[in-house]
Amino acid sequence: TVWFRAYLVDAVVHKPVTNQYVLVELVNPLDSVVNRMKIRQTEGAFSGHISLNENLPEGDYTLCAYSENMLNMGEDFFFKKNIRILSPLSATVKTETELFIEKGDQLTAAVSFTDLRTRKKISPEGLKLRVNDQPASDEKFSNDTVAYFSFRLPEQSRHRILTVETHKGSKFMTIPWPVNDYEVSFFPEGGYLLRGAPCKVAFKALNSSGLPEYVTGRIVDSEGREFASLETTHDGMGSFMLTAEAGKTYFAVCTNDSGHEKRFALPEAQNGTYSLSVETEEDQLFVSVLRSADINTPEPLFLLLHTRGIIHYANPWDHNYNSLSFNTKKFPSGVMQIILFDGNMNPLSERLVFCLNNDQAQVEFNTDHQNYAPRQQVNARVNITDMMGMPLDGTLSVSVTDDNDIKPDTTTSIMTSLLLTSDLKGYINNPGYYFQRNTGGEIQSLDLLMLTNGWRRYDIPDIVSGKYEIPAIPLKYGMEIRGRVRSPMLGKPVVNGLVAAFSWDAGYYDETATGTDGRFLINGIEFPDSTTFVIQALDKKGSGGVELLIDADKFPGVSSLPLSGSSLTETTAGEKKLSNYITKADTRYTIENGMRTIYIEEVVIKGKAPEKNDFRFSFYMPKMNSRILTSEQIADYQPASVSDILKYIPHVELVTDEFGMRKVRLGRTSYRLPGGPEYNYAALIIDDIIIHDYDIDNIIDPADIERIGVLQGAQATLLGSDGAGGAIVITTKQGSGSVNDFPKYNIRKVTPLGYQRPAEFYSPRYDTPEKIDNRQADLRTTIYWNPDVTVTSPGEATFDFYTADSPTTYTMIIEGITSDGSVIQYRDKITRK
Repeated sequence: TVWFRAYLVDAVVHKPVTNQYVLVELVNPLDSVVNRMKIRQTEGAFSGHISLNENLPEGDYTLCAYSENMLNMGEDFFFKKNIRILSPLSATVKTETELFIEKGDQLTAAVSFTDLRTRKKISPEGLKLRVNDQPASDEKFSNDTVAYFSFRLPEQSRHRILTVETHKGSKFMTIPWPVNDYEVSFFPEGGYLLRGAPCKVAFKALNSSGLPEYVTGRIVDSEGREFASLETTHDGMGSFMLTAEAGKTYFAVCTNDSGHEKRFALPEAQNGTYSLSVETEEDQLFVSVLRSADINTPEPLFLLLHTRGIIHYANPWDHNYNSLSFNTKKFPSGVMQIILFDGNMNPLSERLVFCLNNDQAQVEFNTDHQNYAPRQQVNARVNITDMMGMPLDGTLSVSVTDDNDIKPDTTTSIMTSLLLTSDLKGYINNPGYYFQRNTGGEIQSLDLLMLTNGWRRYDIPDIVSGKYEIPAIPLKYGMEIRGRVRSPMLGKPVVNGLVAAFSWDAGYYDETATGTDGRFLINGIEFPDSTTFVIQALDKKGSGGVELLIDADKFPGVSSLPLSGSSLTETTAGEKKLSNYITKADTRYTIENGMRTIYIEEVVIKGKAPEKNDFRFSFYMPKMNSRILTSEQIADYQPASVSDILKYIPHVELVTDEFGMRKVRLGRTSYRLPGGPEYNYAALIIDDIIIHDYDIDNIIDPADIERIGVLQGAQATLLGSDGAGGAIVITTKQGSGSVNDFPKYNIRKVTPLGYQRPAEFYSPRYDTPEKIDNRQADLRTTIYWNPDVTVTSPGEATFDFYTADSPTTYTMIIEGITSDGSVIQYRDKITRK
């Protein structure tokens, strides 16, 4: 289980804001949403949990969170965090891959397996390999227990994911690139490389996996003369100075650690242009305006400085001064944007600068003892003040974990998210590094980050010019159910029809009327997840001869973060620590839940299987070349509609046709008839009956599905012209969802996404001698989790918990937000001797 708390704040001042819901998603490396939940604000806090299915493949997942209002701003504004999920069973096997290039785009991969407990190479049973969730060719084990298989990857594919399935579980792995390739991008300070002016040029080197690459090199012109040298100093970033001469073209000749040399062209130097230049010295910020050598008479310019929309300076630029100095202590912490405008307020140059001051909440933490015995109560007190020592109020979350089992995440925190990553575009590797201030190099590295990730949340130039974007998604008040009513034969809107919604679970009943377009809206309701509604539609005369269509819940497509490429088992020490953790987790599971599975050696049972005539198994199912989902898998996904199921099948696109009906497309048509369209809707086959005119979310209840899959490509020719767009094939449970038994078209049963019911994290209390002497081992790895600790006047909060059995140290992490928008972040150690 993943426990979390979400903080929703105003983007400018970081004060907590009132909003009804936050959506949290767990996304696998193939960009499929594994879990989605809606979190309701309870007593000012958004907290919840993600239950992990025991069959979930091991690997790196992305945790994504956003509010419904943030949908107007796009995915770049969503919170994202990479988390690694381990399976106690599959993690006992170390999997390694090696890639070989064959003819053309044909690749061959070698996969080997090592049992971490015996240190021996093994050939696991039931091996299945999938490349980007498509079956690989037949896997063959060689005499050295290495499995070889061949495959092709489309050039435009964003993913390089190998899914390895064995009898011990499954895991996601990154397919290594066949060559050690890399790219280097260049970012002149202020946006332009000016002719005749000394310009700072930052650069960033990334390898084929999108991760930082170390490179060295030199800057040369087209004749090979050298002008500067370069070397990455942190996470693939670095900088150099260059004064570009007229008529010259410049190149960077770079070499990575593997000796691979590449040549990159620098941006072309500009004439008639201005650019900003920034230097920092302790608490002073010096801003200069550079101009190309051909500008003799400077034009009127205007300089603006702001942080998250808060204006710090806005005045015309005085050309009599070489630079302006600013005291950074007067600015709030975070990403500051400096913009240079011309006389007509058109932006000429932009520069980002990061300020980190002591303006966040100060934390004082105390416990009643220095060291603790097994199962002893820990009484903790936290005092929150501002930098002047004045008490602050707010809310915070507290986690305590065992250092022997869990390595605390130092790469991200509430501070790195609110002050840094939320205001920069793209993936930032280890943002926590820039807040350490241990060696002094972090300051220079942070400035390189500002130069190479030059994207800002606030489009001040558009605001200055009077351009405002109107939100496309209106503010919602509560949950809602939308849809439309139409005549069944002609598809015309039913005006002034009656739509009634009823839920026995929620004790709810309401009615509404359709508009001139036949649409209706039922809003202002609130219900927990898994609440089922029955919706009925009638025309204005009370007749049920109408067709009711319910809009499916719409969610944005979210892409996963780049995989780290690291492994927990890269060293012997890491393998031993992981093995100890797995043993502890398995033992704890057995204590709390009983024996789940007994693993024994292979047993061969001989006999004649009884003949089985499964009338539910479709004629088309064996022909399918895609993933087939069973009712057990479907139940794990907890789908509210068929659309929710299809998200787990790759290359399925859900679209709305001209009549508002939800259809399925499987990419380009499997084969085209003369004069036929390039794209066709997929046919729907239920229990071997082909259905053409369907609404995928109103045709069958997900609970009635036994199996579902996709028929496309050459296999779709079995359907003749009906299969031009492929087909979705469904078999039902004992015919319960057969087309012969569908409900009336004017009545629909829907289960929209509701809010997650609150759950409490279990933390035992050893408050009696009997509990202390209980022989059942306390093997907790997360000792304590409280998502909502209230800081009351005068800035004090208290909490308590009990230690576990093993001698170790605990890491305690406190994070939160005060009512005035100050960030609370604190870490400490607690010793369990």
